[in-house]
Amino acid sequence: MPHGLPLLFLLPIVTAPALTSRLENAPQTATTYELRTDLGCARDKPIASSMKGGEVYLSLPEADLADAFACVISASGEDESTSEIAVSPELDFAQRIDDVRFDSIAVAAGSFDPTADSIIRVAFVTQTPAHSATFDLEATTYRALVTELEPYEGGASRVTFEIPARAWAHAVIERKSAHIAVRDEANKLYDVDASPIARVEILGELDEHD
Repeated sequence: MPHGLPLLFLLPIVTAPALTSRLENAPQTATTYELRTDLGCARDKPIASSMKGGEVYLSLPEADLADAFACVISASGEDESTSEIAVSPELDFAQRIDDVRFDSIAVAAGSFDPTADSIIRVAFVTQTPAHSATFDLEATTYRALVTELEPYEGGASRVTFEIPARAWAHAVIERKSAHIAVRDEANKLYDVDASPIARVEILGELDEHD
């Protein structure tokens, strides 16, 4: 081996998996996208973007996606236009569940610490009294809070799950499916598969300044 020549080791560049989402009606001027604490985000951080064929794409790794569920992304153009972008958690159901109706999905604070992981709260309403319910996502089982609904006849119930935002974001990026199972007081089982997804959209019109 020749002496005096440095040995070079080329290490692979590892890129964290991310959700790449096309942004409809995006500004066509150079725009900075970022998480901002003054808009309710847990931290200040730029969001990577790219343009392909005249369309804008945002790249949201797991931590950024989880943070964005609980706030809005700022979009500031070089022409002084501004807008806000919402990232909303949703469920894509494989089929309907008989006698169980999807009720709502919302983002809640996980604690009084603004930097703590947020929670995705998912609720269903059953037509008969529910005894228990589970939400299986990857290797974790989340158990529901079951409450009776009044004054509905037949003892309808609401079952509510709380899923950590980071777990939801990971499932979105990795395209994982959840299994939701509800068991009523007569021990009848209702179950369905659903995929956690994220909807990215601009809120309102761009405010452009001359």
